[in-house]
Amino acid sequence: MLLEDLFAGVDATLPPGAAAVDVRALAVDSRRAAPGTLFAALPGVTRHDSGAYSYYVSGWTATNATSSNAVLRVLAPQRLTFLNSAVSGVRTFASQDADGAPLLLQDLSGFELQVSTNLLNWSPLPGNLTLTNGFLEFRDTNSWTHMQRFYRILERVP
Repeated sequence: MLLEDLFAGVDATLPPGAAAVDVRALAVDSRRAAPGTLFAALPGVTRHDSGAYSYYVSGWTATNATSSNAVLRVLAPQRLTFLNSAVSGVRTFASQDADGAPLLLQDLSGFELQVSTNLLNWSPLPGNLTLTNGFLEFRDTNSWTHMQRFYRILERVP
């Protein structure tokens, strides 16, 4: 979406060249801002604050204005924790949002667990994610067949 479309109906003058900027993402962490990303300072926002919002523009010009609705999807990095390694070779892990917010059942379908032996080639490890007390849990029943194994959890945006 073009920046000028985001500001449609707002009585504001965009800086020269800004109207044609293609906005593809919204970042609430300035370290994740990249070309095509609109940065917004939203302190304390968690994934459960996702939803439809209108935004209020002030201080840009003498006129203030409110937009039509914009959809905000908040993603949070995962913090992976090793739980145990049974004698049988089954390893159990847990993960939660790095900000400590609990995950909900509706969040589960957006995650994909992947495994690698070399950190270059990744494969899905399907059917292993469950939700327990706000944590993602997974078990690797084949970990004993590999000398080393690496894991990552990706979150897919629907």
